Amino acid sequence: MDEIDPQALQFKEVCAYYGAAMHMAQVLEHGIVNAIFFLDFLPSNEEFFDGNFSKTFGALVHSLRKVMTVHART
Repeated sequence: MDEIDPQALQFKEVCAYYGAAMHMAQVLEHGIVNAIFFLDFLPSNEEFFDGNFSKTFGALVHSLRKVMTVHART
């Protein structure tokens, strides 16, 4: 059986740590964006919830279709 080159193992380990660090940085970034949304946008837009909770189900679906594409099931 061939021996694995120690440099190849070191490079593999560096890549694994880099990948893990980048993943955690992106998770943190998304967490910060979510926190800003919840702490800044939502408190200043209470009427958003009041207005939407007073709508019928059909009106909610219509509002959803305005902001995204809803695909029909086939």
